Amino acid sequence: MKTKQADKRRVHKLPVAKWVVAAIQELRPAENQKRRDKELPESAGIHVVWSGFNRRFKEEYGKDADPKAVTDKLADDGIIVKVPWRGGAMVFIKGEEPDSFKHQLSPREDRQVAERIRARVRGDRVG
Repeated sequence: MKTKQADKRRVHKLPVAKWVVAAIQELRPAENQKRRDKELPESAGIHVVWSGFNRRFKEEYGKDADPKAVTDKLADDGIIVKVPWRGGAMVFIKGEEPDSFKHQLSPREDRQVAERIRARVRGDRVG
């Protein structure tokens, strides 16, 4: 039997975009100190799995909430930068990503490139 507390829904004071930005700021290592994985690039970003972002997102918005869909949309909207990285993704507040990640395509741009590649393979004229 569920308790009353389990049935209560959390009241969100921040829109999801503001929550994600705040979470990135809060979860990134202070001055990148004491990083356990030396291969993680020094930056203002966080890894969505290793930092606990995904877990905290589901705690905040419910177990059925999809942090991947939300971060994809925020990347499409230009609020954050999302880069696939070792079993998850690195997310950065737009403008704080390292220069090496600035060439990365947004999910929307990535889908457009994929469609142009498919069209070229089918022999369609690509303009």
